[in-house]
Amino acid sequence: MNHQMPRRRILTLKSPRDPELASKIEEARAKRERAERQAVLEAEQQAAKKIRVARDRETGAAVLARIRADFPRAFPDWKRPLASGMHKELQAHYPDLTPRDIRLALSTWCANVRYLTAVVRRDARRVNLDGSDAGPVADEQRRHARIQLKQRKGKK
Repeated sequence: MNHQMPRRRILTLKSPRDPELASKIEEARAKRERAERQAVLEAEQQAAKKIRVARDRETGAAVLARIRADFPRAFPDWKRPLASGMHKELQAHYPDLTPRDIRLALSTWCANVRYLTAVVRRDARRVNLDGSDAGPVADEQRRHARIQLKQRKGKK
């Protein structure tokens, strides 16, 4: 007895004879490929953003540590509202730092919940680099800090 395997029939897909149907199939294929490319691009952008944010945090923390060491009265362990325009004073004092580095350091300091709480206080007074009084916190700035605190509490 001769046992032979049955021949398999190989199916090949031919393009449809209807040009309109072929066009729709090609459009669907192209759309799927664009969506896949877009998904890969978005994933790459998110990964790059995470790296950039981490690097910015490190830079801000390092610059802030340097500033705090040089100006302990303006940047004590407890938070005090800084004088308006502090970034300009710091830029003049640190010509080797970029404005972006100083901005990162100040945003690290000023975005802190304890800093915002200090700004919200009714008797809050701003402080210069040497620790001297720079005047009261404006009502509009106090309201803005209060809104930021509420948004932070809402995220938790």
